[in-house]
Amino acid sequence: MKQLILLFFLIGSGILLAQRDSVSSGNLPIYGRFNFGILTGERASASFQMVSGMRFGKHFEAGIGFGFENHYYSGYAPLFAEARYVLGKGESQPFIDVMGGYMASLNQFQTGNGGYTIGSHIGVTHYFTKHFGITAAIGYRYVQLNNRYYYLWNESSQQYMTYHLNRFEMRIGIAFR
Repeated sequence: MKQLILLFFLIGSGILLAQRDSVSSGNLPIYGRFNFGILTGERASASFQMVSGMRFGKHFEAGIGFGFENHYYSGYAPLFAEARYVLGKGESQPFIDVMGGYMASLNQFQTGNGGYTIGSHIGVTHYFTKHFGITAAIGYRYVQLNNRYYYLWNESSQQYMTYHLNRFEMRIGIAFR
């Protein structure tokens, strides 16, 4: 839990620094995004993510992020890396991105062990000012979750299950640079 709080602080600091003119116009072009999503496919659920990273040139961005989501009635915190290619240069910038990472289980009293996720999105970010905009995206994510089950009357009999989820995402959020 301490690691999640530290990660939240680091990513939040990067997003707040993205608002400073001295940082954004200097040698450190950083960005941040907060977004909310609906995951559909196998069992619909909500998702929240924060991403912070750097821009390399005018078209490539790379960052790290984390979030909170629900799969099979259990809470997970996805910790992931993201690479994005921006197709435009104006106020409205279409993009494609890929992401991959680990889904850390947030349930201490259940048997969720976490798992892995990879995905891709297409979308657009529209900047209203030099530093603030909104973003919308649709995409696909594959999630593999590993769970362990055991019986209270016989703890030595454990059963392992792996869930393979195909999730379609719709996301909307705010972007800072």
